Amino acid sequence: MRLRNELADAQYDLDQTVVRAPTSGFVTQLALRPSVYVVPAPLFNSALIFVNDSPSDRALAATFQQNALQRVHAGDEAEVLFKGIPGRVFKAKVRVVIDAIAAGQLKSGGTLVSVGGALPEDRALAVLDIVEDVSAYQIPLGSAGEAAIYTEHVHELSLLRKILLRMRSWQNYIFLEGI
Repeated sequence: MRLRNELADAQYDLDQTVVRAPTSGFVTQLALRPSVYVVPAPLFNSALIFVNDSPSDRALAATFQQNALQRVHAGDEAEVLFKGIPGRVFKAKVRVVIDAIAAGQLKSGGTLVSVGGALPEDRALAVLDIVEDVSAYQIPLGSAGEAAIYTEHVHELSLLRKILLRMRSWQNYIFLEGI
């Protein structure tokens, strides 16, 4: 009798279980299986990894040293290369420079924030929009690459930076995975 009651309770819990996606998207890792106990609390590991798939959630973010962004503004010309697309550099424009870095954010917790010791070298973010058509290329979310932003400050050196970026792109033809 006890086992039947436990089975009925488990069946009721299963019938009441609902998994909802916050937006359109897809799941990349699924650990939700029978007998997995999941609670809606951020204290535990998640049972699945969900990736938003709407165009507004896709952004190309480039990190730079903080002092490099002092003269960067929305609309500045930029170029981007992806390691998975050797020999190709894409034109882009700066959409926005994010006015926050990781060191300025706090996680809630039960301890005081320690400011002792060396602070990490945090980098600033700039969101870039690629202005060329990249639909012919497979660029997975989270792809690695390099970016350069060209400002009016020391604009004469931008030609040198463009040459160096193209050289770096050609280096991506050589990949030494097994070595």
